[in-house]
Amino acid sequence: MRFNKYFQVAEMACKCGCGFGTKPGDIDERVVWIATCARIHFAAPVTITSACRCPSHNAKVGGAKASRHQPQGALNGASSALDIKVKGVAPAQVQAFLDELLAGRFGVGYGETFTHVDTRDTPARFDY
Repeated sequence: MRFNKYFQVAEMACKCGCGFGTKPGDIDERVVWIATCARIHFAAPVTITSACRCPSHNAKVGGAKASRHQPQGALNGASSALDIKVKGVAPAQVQAFLDELLAGRFGVGYGETFTHVDTRDTPARFDY
């Protein structure tokens, strides 16, 4: 099953194999739209390095206790975050594009090897 021509639902699944993220309603589709915009803008493949995480897997990978990668009650149990890599593009460049695209909305941050985006209610910009 696919979200669009760039992303499959399976790419969003929790890496522990628990099944969270295997249904389209498990992730806020706005983050998929944001990743799609990055794919089109940079004309380069986008790899989802982390999307849905069950609480157990989130703890195992050292995620924040209230990580938006986990099921969010306000979103009917959906995850609202993605970590992405755009082939050949530095994470800071991806963040700069997302800053412009999102016009101060949502959460955007970057680390050495990835860019994080989430659909939180208040704007946030950060680095890891």
